[in-house]
Amino acid sequence: MADTLNINELREAYGSDELSHVFTFLQSQDINEDEGFLIRMGDDSTQLRAKLDKRNDTIDEAFSFGLDNEVAKAGEDCLVESQVRDHRRLDLMAQLLLLTREGIEEKKAHIEKIKAI
Repeated sequence: MADTLNINELREAYGSDELSHVFTFLQSQDINEDEGFLIRMGDDSTQLRAKLDKRNDTIDEAFSFGLDNEVAKAGEDCLVESQVRDHRRLDLMAQLLLLTREGIEEKKAHIEKIKAI
């Protein structure tokens, strides 16, 4: 994350004592960072989803060797374990994306509130 100037540094940079400009800038900067995070996390989620789909095929393939093949069964067990963990990761990523979107909306509301004062 980028370094954020404090209020007095921003007032000096703006050449203005308008606190509304400073707080609007701070919230806007946070929104921009959050939107960048959404893009990166969205890309990571898409890649993980593709990985999960591919692993499903591999699990099916391992199962096709039959229950009597100990190596295939052990490999399948490992793949299933990884699949469960990665599904949990994907669920957590979805929650994080939602939380970030909610944060962006809150920050937009804060900007409007500050502008109205």
